[in-house]
Amino acid sequence: MMRVFAFILALFLLVGTARSDCEVDVHEPRHPSDTRDDGPAINAAFQKCARGGKVVLDKFYIVDSLLFTTDLHDVEIELSGTIQYTPNIEKWSPDSYFLTYQNATTFWFLSGEKIQMHGGGTIDGNGQVWYDALANSSDTGTAGGSSRTFARPVPLTVGNASHVHIEDITIVNSPFWYAGEVDIVANVTIKDVSMNNAQNGARIKVFGGSSDPASTAGGGSGFVQNITYHDYTVNNVDNPIVIDQCYDTAADVCAQFPSLVTISDVHFINVKGTSSGAEGNVVADLECSSECTDITANGTDIRPPDGAATFTCQNIESTDQLDFNCTAPAS
Repeated sequence: MMRVFAFILALFLLVGTARSDCEVDVHEPRHPSDTRDDGPAINAAFQKCARGGKVVLDKFYIVDSLLFTTDLHDVEIELSGTIQYTPNIEKWSPDSYFLTYQNATTFWFLSGEKIQMHGGGTIDGNGQVWYDALANSSDTGTAGGSSRTFARPVPLTVGNASHVHIEDITIVNSPFWYAGEVDIVANVTIKDVSMNNAQNGARIKVFGGSSDPASTAGGGSGFVQNITYHDYTVNNVDNPIVIDQCYDTAADVCAQFPSLVTISDVHFINVKGTSSGAEGNVVADLECSSECTDITANGTDIRPPDGAATFTCQNIESTDQLDFNCTAPAS
């Protein structure tokens, strides 16, 4: 009798730990002029399945309101369909979520712990309207488009999160920083990524220092540590590999006020493909204002359109751990 009871108890425990599925219904039918909003239904599904659940996004979704999916624990997200944000600058500029720490906004803020996202689906930022507006607008906002009148939202932002695994998701048409705070980006692996016809590939950028305590474009402190780019393919990319510790900071200012965000333990493994030639033959540019440590590269194979590839480095402590020869950047 005891064995039978134990078996029943074990079976009950197995059944009790199964994930609950939350499939998101959409408004039907879908057609190009359809502007109805699936955002509330997506948010509701995440609220329902926020603890040990599975959110299934397997259809075409039109989103015209902020996706704010927070306080998740042990959640699986199966995105096999498409999430497309509406191309409405006037609406999204005040309604997207403002990321105070970097003076930017986002369509979707995802946070929590033990989150898996997969499925082969697509997030479409519908960016052409933003590209056109930015090219003709003087109101670009802080950091090139984060004001309440002209925001360029990030398609997906993961913040206040740990143990997040995202794979096999495509982001297209993406429309698109804080002093006195300490920011940390650590223990991140970016693997099996393809970048096509892009400005930047495997890239780390941080602002330089600032003499202005109220600066919104430099002066913050923190660190970037234990970052790995693995099996990263670039095709016609302007800057395939970049470390920039003086982002958007004049060279003379950065020399006087080096970045207070340290960069260390960064590894580029099997970064391969082609550059666009926008930077001549330079395919990797690693420049730090204060010394960056434990930067390594293995399996690098990037070809410019013409001639041999060149690589530039400044204040990189571990050039002997790179599989290419560095030269000083042009002054």
